Amino acid sequence: MSSVSLLMQKGSHARQRPVQKTAVLKSGTFEAREPEPSDAKEEESPLLKLVSLQNADGSWPHGSALATLLGLSEAEISDKAPAHVAPDIWATVLAILWLHLNAAEQKDEWELLEGKAVHWLQVNAGVQLAKCVKAGNAVLRSRVSRQVFEL
Repeated sequence: MSSVSLLMQKGSHARQRPVQKTAVLKSGTFEAREPEPSDAKEEESPLLKLVSLQNADGSWPHGSALATLLGLSEAEISDKAPAHVAPDIWATVLAILWLHLNAAEQKDEWELLEGKAVHWLQVNAGVQLAKCVKAGNAVLRSRVSRQVFEL
């Protein structure tokens, strides 16, 4: 029976071994080598990290992962939030501002999720949205227009 038939019989139970690199030695022989760490999964881009944090409803959660991406501590984010603003509203405003500040050249990749986030903010932030955008621009040292938030 061929090895392909055996794999088909075993189905998902068959485990594949990682591909090994080989090197040709001066003697003309081959030597198997384990993959180098740099061959492993490349580091995830900041944009992909931010996108992966977004909730299904369009908001971003306040937390350490977002704080790290923004280059701030959780305490700094909390301390600089406008008074009486829910943490997820503040986090979502900061995430949108970060997109415009750090990933503008990739806008075609994130503009739909930005639209969902802006809609979520309009429903949940109400009159607080304008002061959140102003405070967020100050925190991130950006100048993103209020029009982004449909204000």
